[in-house]
Amino acid sequence: MPTNSDPRERANNGEPGPERSVPDGKEADFAEKGPAVVDDQAGLSEEEKLEDAVEDLSTEKD
Repeated sequence: MPTNSDPRERANNGEPGPERSVPDGKEADFAEKGPAVVDDQAGLSEEEKLEDAVEDLSTEKD
């Protein structure tokens, strides 16, 4: 009887899943950090960033 401790077993109706291609803990590490965020304002001055933010807010629709 499956222990349901391994999500691969739950997904495969209790049958062991394929070998892990990612070392244990890496999925959790990614889940905590989330996907990488691209900074589209890299290199802009603080004033330019504020102007962009005001423009974004003024063009945003409810």
